[in-house]
Amino acid sequence: MAFDDWPLWKRALTLNMVGVVGVAIGFASSDVKLSPKFCVPIAVFSLALLNFLFLSVRPQMLAAKAVGQPGTFLQVFVRVVRERPLMLLLLMNQLVGVSQLLTVVTTLIQLLVGGRIHGLPNASTVNLRMIPVSAFVMTAVAAIWLISAIGLWRGRSWAWWLAMFLNGLAVVVSVGVELLALLVVKQHRFSFGWREITATAACILLLLPVVRNDVRRVRRDVACT
Repeated sequence: MAFDDWPLWKRALTLNMVGVVGVAIGFASSDVKLSPKFCVPIAVFSLALLNFLFLSVRPQMLAAKAVGQPGTFLQVFVRVVRERPLMLLLLMNQLVGVSQLLTVVTTLIQLLVGGRIHGLPNASTVNLRMIPVSAFVMTAVAAIWLISAIGLWRGRSWAWWLAMFLNGLAVVVSVGVELLALLVVKQHRFSFGWREITATAACILLLLPVVRNDVRRVRRDVACT
């Protein structure tokens, strides 16, 4: 059976397993060893691009050829992007959240495995048992962000609510921390970072009728197929 005839879950699983191995080999064979803040986002968005090309663009290209509308891979790629530009922005925002959380997880694991945690200035006050727990919790939260991204692209209504909750929570927590610091430390200035800005922008985009209609349209198309 050809790859394109496999069920979606089997294609996605195989594609991501191959992608993870390929990314790992690429980082391992590189002479330049990148820090987690660079290698984790590269890995996340490389896998996302791989999924986008093979699970979204390629099926549409094959469907177009089947009805006598041939087009190059690049033409179909551009058409898919033009059809859902706002959803792609939301998808990238969710993936940024995934990469940020996994960056922290990777950093914690490196500190713990490499023993560098003992060299920190406040190492005596650090509960080493909390590091694996924190890494596990953040990995679970990253998985939720990833699920929301996949669900949005697949037109799931629950993913719309989940994305709204995650981005809204990110804004509320950030603003709460800033206000608390402003009350406790009088010299502290209230700052609204780029992540808070993108999360706020994501909430606004999610509320746009064009985005909500896009979710409904994709859900109808999936139901019909």
